[in-house]
Amino acid sequence: MNAATPISGRGTFRVRGDVIEVCPMYEDYAYRIELWATKIESLSQIDPLLDNAPYILRLPIISKTHYVMTPQTREQGRSRALRRAGLTWHAHLEKEGKLVEAQRLYQRTMFDLE
Repeated sequence: MNAATPISGRGTFRVRGDVIEVCPMYEDYAYRIELWATKIESLSQIDPLLDNAPYILRLPIISKTHYVMTPQTREQGRSRALRRAGLTWHAHLEKEGKLVEAQRLYQRTMFDLE
């Protein structure tokens, strides 16, 4: 790789053969991960423009976005959890004889899910 082919920008990565280059959103530098078979051979920090690469020992990589699942999947999980919690509390309140509270909780839970 040379200085004429910089990484495209922050929050991106590029794979070329056994070399992975990662450009985190939170740093000015990029990282080059060189592989040998299934193991990391070397890890270096590079300047995306100048392509100089001193060796480093540790590399924490944080996701570009906080949302690692699709909005639809997240919403389905949220609605299942809300329904389960609402029905659990509804049964608990009915068992205690708090029928008005149980009915109100059930109505609010179902309204929120709709």
